[in-house]
Amino acid sequence: SAGKIMHWIKMVQAEVAKRGKQLALVIFDTTPFEIPWELLEIDDDQYIGAIAQVARWLHLEAWGVPRYLAIADYMCGGSVLSYLDRGLEGTGEERALLQTFLHSEVFSLEELQERLEEPLQDMGLLYIGSHGGDGTHLYTSMLSEDPQPPLGSLSASWLVGMRRQLDPRPILFINACESARILYKRDTRAYTLVKTFLLLCASNYIGTVAMVDSAEAPRIAKRL
Repeated sequence: SAGKIMHWIKMVQAEVAKRGKQLALVIFDTTPFEIPWELLEIDDDQYIGAIAQVARWLHLEAWGVPRYLAIADYMCGGSVLSYLDRGLEGTGEERALLQTFLHSEVFSLEELQERLEEPLQDMGLLYIGSHGGDGTHLYTSMLSEDPQPPLGSLSASWLVGMRRQLDPRPILFINACESARILYKRDTRAYTLVKTFLLLCASNYIGTVAMVDSAEAPRIAKRL
Protein backbone atom coordinates (compact mmCIF):
# COMPACT_ATOMS: atom_id res chain seq x y z
CA SER A 1 0.00 0.00 0.00
CA ALA A 2 1.03 3.64 -0.35
CA GLY A 3 1.19 3.97 3.44
CA LYS A 4 3.69 1.11 3.74
CA ILE A 5 5.81 2.55 0.92
CA MET A 6 5.92 5.97 2.59
CA HIS A 7 6.83 4.43 5.96
CA TRP A 8 9.64 2.40 4.37
CA ILE A 9 11.04 5.41 2.48
CA LYS A 10 11.06 7.56 5.63
CA MET A 11 12.83 4.79 7.53
CA VAL A 12 15.48 4.38 4.82
CA GLN A 13 15.89 8.16 4.48
CA ALA A 14 16.56 8.50 8.23
CA GLU A 15 19.17 5.75 8.09
CA VAL A 16 20.89 7.28 5.06
CA ALA A 17 20.87 10.74 6.67
CA LYS A 18 22.74 9.34 9.69
CA ARG A 19 25.61 8.53 7.33
CA GLY A 20 25.59 12.00 5.78
CA LYS A 21 24.32 10.73 2.44
CA GLN A 22 21.40 11.61 0.17
CA LEU A 23 18.72 9.03 -0.48
CA ALA A 24 18.80 7.49 -3.97
CA LEU A 25 15.89 5.47 -5.34
CA VAL A 26 15.60 3.27 -8.42
CA ILE A 27 11.92 2.83 -9.32
CA PHE A 28 10.86 -0.20 -11.37
CA ASP A 29 7.20 0.28 -12.27
CA THR A 30 5.56 -2.06 -14.77
CA THR A 31 1.97 -0.87 -14.23
CA PRO A 32 0.08 0.79 -17.13
CA PHE A 33 -0.69 3.88 -15.07
CA GLU A 34 2.46 6.02 -15.44
CA ILE A 35 2.47 6.82 -11.71
CA PRO A 36 4.29 10.10 -10.89
CA TRP A 37 6.30 8.63 -8.02
CA GLU A 38 8.40 11.78 -7.74
CA LEU A 39 5.27 13.62 -6.54
CA LEU A 40 4.45 11.14 -3.78
CA GLU A 41 4.23 13.17 -0.55
CA ILE A 42 5.84 11.19 2.27
CA ASP A 43 5.43 13.98 4.84
CA ASP A 44 4.10 17.53 4.96
CA ASP A 45 5.57 19.29 1.90
CA GLN A 46 8.15 16.51 1.46
CA TYR A 47 8.08 14.86 -1.93
CA ILE A 48 10.18 11.93 -3.12
CA GLY A 49 11.49 13.92 -6.09
CA ALA A 50 12.75 16.66 -3.77
CA ILE A 51 14.40 14.54 -1.07
CA ALA A 52 15.92 11.79 -3.20
CA GLN A 53 17.85 11.18 -6.39
CA VAL A 54 15.29 9.25 -8.41
CA ALA A 55 15.96 7.07 -11.45
CA ARG A 56 13.51 4.91 -13.37
CA TRP A 57 14.45 1.39 -14.42
CA LEU A 58 12.50 0.62 -17.58
CA HIS A 59 11.90 -2.85 -18.92
CA LEU A 60 13.33 -2.66 -22.45
CA GLU A 61 13.61 -5.36 -25.05
CA ALA A 62 15.53 -4.97 -28.29
CA TRP A 63 14.72 -7.55 -30.97
CA GLY A 64 13.70 -10.07 -28.31
CA VAL A 65 16.81 -9.45 -26.18
CA PRO A 66 16.14 -7.66 -22.86
CA ARG A 67 18.38 -4.76 -21.84
CA TYR A 68 19.01 -5.01 -18.12
CA LEU A 69 20.03 -2.29 -15.71
CA ALA A 70 23.78 -2.52 -15.14
CA ILE A 71 24.65 -2.14 -11.46
CA ALA A 72 28.21 -0.90 -11.89
CA ASP A 73 30.33 2.22 -11.84
CA TYR A 74 30.05 4.10 -15.12
CA MET A 75 32.55 6.65 -16.37
CA CYS A 76 31.05 9.07 -18.88
CA GLY A 77 33.45 10.87 -21.17
CA GLY A 78 33.63 12.41 -24.62
CA SER A 79 32.29 15.41 -26.48
CA VAL A 80 28.96 17.22 -26.09
CA LEU A 81 26.48 17.74 -28.92
CA SER A 82 23.47 20.01 -28.51
CA TYR A 83 20.40 21.25 -30.30
CA LEU A 84 18.92 24.41 -28.73
CA ASP A 85 15.73 25.94 -30.10
CA ARG A 86 16.65 29.60 -30.67
CA GLY A 87 13.03 30.63 -30.12
CA LEU A 88 13.07 29.46 -26.50
CA GLU A 89 13.89 31.78 -23.62
CA GLY A 90 17.13 30.96 -21.81
CA THR A 91 18.93 28.89 -24.44
CA GLY A 92 21.86 31.32 -24.32
CA GLU A 93 22.40 30.35 -20.69
CA GLU A 94 22.30 26.66 -21.62
CA ARG A 95 24.73 27.20 -24.49
CA ALA A 96 27.22 29.01 -22.25
CA LEU A 97 27.13 26.12 -19.80
CA LEU A 98 27.65 23.50 -22.52
CA GLN A 99 30.54 25.43 -24.06
CA THR A 100 32.64 24.73 -20.97
CA PHE A 101 32.94 21.20 -22.43
CA LEU A 102 34.15 19.97 -25.83
CA HIS A 103 30.98 21.23 -27.46
CA SER A 104 29.46 21.28 -30.93
CA GLU A 105 25.96 22.29 -31.97
CA VAL A 106 23.39 21.53 -34.65
CA PHE A 107 20.86 24.22 -35.54
CA SER A 108 17.77 22.29 -36.66
CA LEU A 109 15.97 19.08 -35.80
CA GLU A 110 16.60 17.91 -39.36
CA GLU A 111 20.35 18.36 -38.87
CA LEU A 112 20.08 16.51 -35.55
CA GLN A 113 18.40 13.58 -37.29
CA GLU A 114 21.28 13.40 -39.75
CA ARG A 115 23.82 13.44 -36.91
CA LEU A 116 22.00 10.62 -35.12
CA GLU A 117 22.62 8.40 -38.14
CA GLU A 118 26.38 8.76 -37.62
CA PRO A 119 28.45 6.86 -35.00
CA LEU A 120 28.18 8.36 -31.50
CA GLN A 121 30.91 6.43 -29.68
CA ASP A 122 33.00 9.57 -29.10
CA MET A 123 30.09 11.48 -27.57
CA GLY A 124 29.51 11.68 -23.81
CA LEU A 125 26.37 13.85 -23.73
CA LEU A 126 23.62 14.72 -26.18
CA TYR A 127 21.60 17.73 -24.98
CA ILE A 128 18.34 18.86 -26.57
CA GLY A 129 16.43 21.99 -25.56
CA SER A 130 13.16 22.35 -27.46
CA HIS A 131 9.39 22.01 -27.27
CA GLY A 132 7.91 18.57 -26.68
CA GLY A 133 4.61 16.82 -26.23
CA ASP A 134 3.13 13.51 -25.01
CA GLY A 135 6.59 11.96 -24.73
CA THR A 136 6.39 11.13 -28.42
CA HIS A 137 7.81 14.10 -30.35
CA LEU A 138 9.93 17.27 -30.25
CA TYR A 139 9.33 20.40 -32.29
CA THR A 140 10.52 23.98 -32.75
CA SER A 141 9.02 27.24 -31.48
CA MET A 142 7.78 28.07 -34.98
CA LEU A 143 5.50 25.03 -34.84
CA SER A 144 4.57 25.08 -31.15
CA GLU A 145 0.96 26.12 -31.75
CA ASP A 146 0.24 22.93 -33.70
CA PRO A 147 -1.41 20.35 -31.38
CA GLN A 148 -0.36 17.47 -33.65
CA PRO A 149 3.22 16.32 -34.34
CA PRO A 150 4.13 18.67 -37.21
CA LEU A 151 6.18 17.99 -40.27
CA GLY A 152 9.86 18.56 -39.56
CA SER A 153 9.57 17.48 -35.94
CA LEU A 154 11.58 14.67 -34.39
CA SER A 155 9.23 11.86 -33.46
CA ALA A 156 9.63 8.53 -31.71
CA SER A 157 8.12 6.82 -34.76
CA TRP A 158 10.96 8.25 -36.90
CA LEU A 159 13.57 7.12 -34.36
CA VAL A 160 12.45 3.51 -34.73
CA GLY A 161 14.04 3.45 -38.19
CA MET A 162 17.32 4.90 -36.97
CA ARG A 163 20.57 2.91 -36.91
CA ARG A 164 21.31 1.10 -33.65
CA GLN A 165 24.33 2.68 -31.99
CA LEU A 166 27.12 0.57 -30.51
CA ASP A 167 28.41 1.00 -26.96
CA PRO A 168 29.65 3.23 -25.45
CA ARG A 169 26.61 5.43 -25.91
CA PRO A 170 26.08 9.02 -24.75
CA ILE A 171 23.87 10.18 -21.91
CA LEU A 172 20.82 11.93 -23.36
CA PHE A 173 19.24 14.98 -21.69
CA ILE A 174 16.05 16.26 -23.36
CA ASN A 175 15.00 19.47 -21.64
CA ALA A 176 11.51 19.71 -23.14
CA CYS A 177 7.95 19.32 -21.93
CA GLU A 178 6.95 15.71 -21.22
CA SER A 179 10.12 14.34 -22.80
CA ALA A 180 10.28 11.44 -20.33
CA ARG A 181 6.66 10.34 -20.51
CA ILE A 182 6.84 6.55 -20.49
CA LEU A 183 3.40 5.73 -21.88
CA TYR A 184 1.33 7.30 -24.62
CA LYS A 185 -2.40 7.15 -23.82
CA ARG A 186 -1.64 4.15 -21.53
CA ASP A 187 -0.51 2.13 -24.55
CA THR A 188 2.51 0.07 -23.49
CA ARG A 189 3.24 -0.75 -27.14
CA ALA A 190 3.35 2.87 -28.36
CA TYR A 191 6.69 4.36 -29.36
CA THR A 192 7.90 7.00 -26.90
CA LEU A 193 11.07 9.09 -26.99
CA VAL A 194 12.50 7.65 -23.79
CA LYS A 195 12.06 4.00 -24.76
CA THR A 196 13.19 4.42 -28.36
CA PHE A 197 16.28 6.49 -27.54
CA LEU A 198 17.34 4.03 -24.83
CA LEU A 199 16.92 1.09 -27.18
CA LEU A 200 18.81 2.64 -30.06
CA CYS A 201 21.33 5.28 -29.07
CA ALA A 202 21.45 6.40 -25.40
CA SER A 203 23.03 4.82 -22.33
CA ASN A 204 20.91 6.85 -19.89
CA TYR A 205 18.09 9.35 -20.28
CA ILE A 206 17.26 12.56 -18.41
CA GLY A 207 13.90 14.16 -19.15
CA THR A 208 10.70 15.60 -17.74
CA VAL A 209 7.33 13.97 -17.01
CA ALA A 210 5.30 17.19 -17.12
CA MET A 211 5.15 20.64 -18.69
CA VAL A 212 8.20 22.86 -18.06
CA ASP A 213 8.27 26.66 -18.16
CA SER A 214 10.81 27.79 -20.77
CA ALA A 215 12.35 30.27 -18.32
CA GLU A 216 12.81 27.56 -15.70
CA ALA A 217 14.26 24.93 -18.05
CA PRO A 218 17.83 26.36 -18.19
CA ARG A 219 17.90 26.66 -14.41
CA ILE A 220 16.99 22.96 -14.12
CA ALA A 221 19.84 22.10 -16.51
CA LYS A 222 22.30 24.22 -14.56
CA ARG A 223 21.42 22.53 -11.26
CA LEU A 224 21.86 19.08 -12.81
